[in-house]
Amino acid sequence: MEPHPPQAGLQEVAELDAEIAAWNRSAPPPGEGGFAAARQQLRDRSASALSLVVPPYRTATEQTQQIAAGAGRVPVRILRPAGTAGPVPTVVYFHAGGWVLGGIDTHIGPARRLCAETGSVVVSVEYRLAPEHPFPEAFDDALASASWAAERLGELGGSASLAVVGDSAGGQLAASVALAWRGDGRLAAQGLIYPVLDATGRYADPEVNRRYPSRGRAGVTGLTLARMAGYADAYLGEHRGADWRVSPLRAATVKGLPPAVVHTAGLDILHSEGLSYAQRLRGAGVEVIARSHPHLPHSYFGLGGVSRAADTAAAAFCADLRRLLNLPSVSVR
Repeated sequence: MEPHPPQAGLQEVAELDAEIAAWNRSAPPPGEGGFAAARQQLRDRSASALSLVVPPYRTATEQTQQIAAGAGRVPVRILRPAGTAGPVPTVVYFHAGGWVLGGIDTHIGPARRLCAETGSVVVSVEYRLAPEHPFPEAFDDALASASWAAERLGELGGSASLAVVGDSAGGQLAASVALAWRGDGRLAAQGLIYPVLDATGRYADPEVNRRYPSRGRAGVTGLTLARMAGYADAYLGEHRGADWRVSPLRAATVKGLPPAVVHTAGLDILHSEGLSYAQRLRGAGVEVIARSHPHLPHSYFGLGGVSRAADTAAAAFCADLRRLLNLPSVSVR
């Protein structure tokens, strides 16, 4: 399936949010050492960003356990919201990191925010990472984890309401799980934060890249096209990437998918594919709440303590998800 072309209006490049720009200047330069070094740098930067959140995101309890996924075990962290009474929704969260970085510790900040600001039980999933575990193992873990949660809604949130949420590569996993369950009614919502949606050509095919104008902005800030190509190579190996389990935009149909919140960052090479997917969902009759944040870069969802603009954008995502889950609006933090 050929994806729809992205919406127009991508020619003007906004200025990067000043608070994030200042924080970026304070970061040490990327070191050598491949994915091992990148994983450590992500741990350090995530901890630094989380330490700046004041007051901290409040949860009632956080419990880590291992669940069965295929022939192996996958760690999940179950976060329960504070100050809620009665049944609440369950949100299965898949972290960012290009399928090669991150885990339930590096992305505890986003998981806590989702829990606190949606009033939901959050199941944060530590799916296996590439290159040690290539495609489709991350998807297999995501689907198994979502299935595990779907079978235990009574003991998790207590209500029948289930959503999948992810940022970046995690957004792809959330969208692909929704596609796997298309039309069966298990999901009340899907939440996609600056998601990966078309890995066809592994971000190195000029013809595919031309379809998405924001990919021409590589190097503007944060995630670059070259880095994204490296992540895709590590995860996909010899696969071209046109499979819907890694490229939701290539699915034959998106009819029957659950309502979606799609938030994109204007200064992100993934911006165009996010717009394109929101457009395609709407064209198929799917309810979509879509927002684009022009001054923000990739990964802003974890930068609420760094930037007021990022904090506002992340809060808006949680409010939009609450709306799709039929929860009342609340004043947070």
